[in-house]
Amino acid sequence: DLIVEILEVYINYILYGRHVYPSAIFRKRRSFSTFVYKSIYPPLNDYLKSILETVRSLKRIKKLHKVEMLLYQSDRILENYIFDIEDLPEIGSDDKYLIEFEENIKRSIAVLEGRLKGLKPLQGDVNFKIVLHTTQSAFVSLGGNKHLEGFPWLKASDISPEEKQTATLLPITTAPYVG
Repeated sequence: DLIVEILEVYINYILYGRHVYPSAIFRKRRSFSTFVYKSIYPPLNDYLKSILETVRSLKRIKKLHKVEMLLYQSDRILENYIFDIEDLPEIGSDDKYLIEFEENIKRSIAVLEGRLKGLKPLQGDVNFKIVLHTTQSAFVSLGGNKHLEGFPWLKASDISPEEKQTATLLPITTAPYVG
């Protein structure tokens, strides 16, 4: 699934670009005809694999609204990155060979890289978590999936008035530092 691959690239790039982990755990790889940074750190990769498998499952049943990446210290959110999944057009519907799609991804990675470089460096021990915005019915339907048995589901506690009609479940975990 291309959306899952794109999310993996962006998440790794943000972790690398914001120095949440030491740069030594990232390797330059080719993806979407451009070079990107991907983690080689097994605990981080296991967490991302779990998240991305859940993203894939939620997307398959059309119950994934958005993916949010939070960078934080203690209880204070420093930065958040939101990937709105709900209204994405079908990939490849007008681009049979995905040439235009690949060019758009390369451009967006370049823009992301430029924006990350323009931010002030993060100080101290920074953690991150990925939050998946979905519905309670999606949680129930995925409850029997053996691949997602260990997934840390939590119901969102800070629901805005507009969102009170649907419950949101959040996966919470951190990988605070290497070593």
